[in-house]
Amino acid sequence: MSLATPYTFVRKHGDPATWCAAEFDEYLSVCDRARDVVERLERAAAAAAGGAATADIVHAFRTGGVR
Repeated sequence: MSLATPYTFVRKHGDPATWCAAEFDEYLSVCDRARDVVERLERAAAAAAGGAATADIVHAFRTGGVR
């Protein structure tokens, strides 16, 4: 299973001008998930840059905090 991105969603569904309401809702959900992944990766990268241990980097990714 691959994680859909806004780009891959548009490639699969074509021109947004032809989308139905359900496709727009799905697209917005994909955008929200993509934004969440980016934020999680940024937190993990910040923890790693600060010299955190692997477990703390994973914790930052999962929860947003360093333990």
